[in-house]
Amino acid sequence: AEAILIKIQITKPKPLYIASLYRPPGNDIDPIDSFKQSLEKLQTNGSFPRVIIAGDMNVPDIDWKTSSVKDNPQYGVSVNQKFLDLVDDHGLSQLVTFPTKRKQYLI
Repeated sequence: AEAILIKIQITKPKPLYIASLYRPPGNDIDPIDSFKQSLEKLQTNGSFPRVIIAGDMNVPDIDWKTSSVKDNPQYGVSVNQKFLDLVDDHGLSQLVTFPTKRKQYLI
């Protein structure tokens, strides 16, 4: 995975982190585990900082309305569930609940 985090220190005690993340397509869960470890390093005194994550996580088979993995996921259940767990464990919420690009087919 490719990730970059930027820390913005504002006047309040908790900084704001902005992260850009790209997880390559496939069923490899290591990029999600690595990003989870990065998020956990930001934890202080038992609480997580404010974090905004943007990018392409390549988990197209998550139903964000029900927080569940759809049947027959393209990259396997484990990748999708691992990402759902990361979102849940860190108190994150998904803002974009629909695909932002459509599939292109070659003729």
